[in-house]
Amino acid sequence: MSEFSIVIPTLNEAENIDFLLTRLFALNLSPHSFEVIFVDDGSNDDTPEKIRAWQNHAKKISLIERKDRPDLIASVLAGAARANNHVIVVMDADLSHPAERLSAIVSPIFDDKFDVVIGSRYIHGGSTENWPLHRKLLSRMGSWLARPFCDVNDATSGFFAFRREFAQTISQKAHGYKILFELLMANKGKLRVAEVPICFSNRIHGTSKLSFTHQRTYLQRLVTLTGSAAIGLKKRRDK
Repeated sequence: MSEFSIVIPTLNEAENIDFLLTRLFALNLSPHSFEVIFVDDGSNDDTPEKIRAWQNHAKKISLIERKDRPDLIASVLAGAARANNHVIVVMDADLSHPAERLSAIVSPIFDDKFDVVIGSRYIHGGSTENWPLHRKLLSRMGSWLARPFCDVNDATSGFFAFRREFAQTISQKAHGYKILFELLMANKGKLRVAEVPICFSNRIHGTSKLSFTHQRTYLQRLVTLTGSAAIGLKKRRDK
C-alpha cells in the first residue's frame, strides 16, 4: 500500500491519545505506510504533552498547535497543508472511528477508482453504538438534509479519505465541524465518491465538543452552500 497521512484534530483528548496511537500502530500495516498529524486547537489538558511523548518513540508523528479560535475545518486544512502524502485521512481522536477500516477507506483511492471515500454509518453494514437518542436524531437529520445536494448517505461523517489537492477547493469562509460536507459541495459533480460501512462508537473518555452552536453553524453553512448550488443550477438552465 502507498503512503497516506492521517490528520487528527484534538481539543482536550489527553485520555484518548495513548489508546488511539496504540491502536493505529497495532494495525496490520507497515508503520512506514502512514504518518499521523495531530492538530491541537488549544487544549488545556495534557494532550500536547501526550503527543510529544509519543514523538520520542515514533518518527512519523507530527503536532501542530493552532493559536486561533478552535475550528475543526481550519485544523484539518492545516494538517493537510503539512502532510507529506497525497492521500489524506481525517479521523477523530475520541476512538469513535474504527482504525481497522483504514485500509478499506484508502485502498479505493490508491487504486484510482475514487477521489473521496467515506466511512459511512448510514449504508448497509454501517451502524452507531451507544449513542444517545438525541445525537442519533441530530446526525440522521444532518445527513438527510445534505443528501439531495451531495448524493451520499453520510455527508456529515468525520471519518473519510480524499486526495490532498481537493483541500484547496474548500472555501476560506468555511468553518465549523462538517468539513466533508464542505468538500463535497465545493467540488459538486467533479468527485468520484464511495461510501464504505463503519461501526461508529460513542466516546468512552472525555466529553463531546459538539454543541448547539456547532449544529447551528452547520445549518447556516448548509443553507448558504445549497442556496448557491440552486442558483448556479438555475443559471445553467436559463442559458
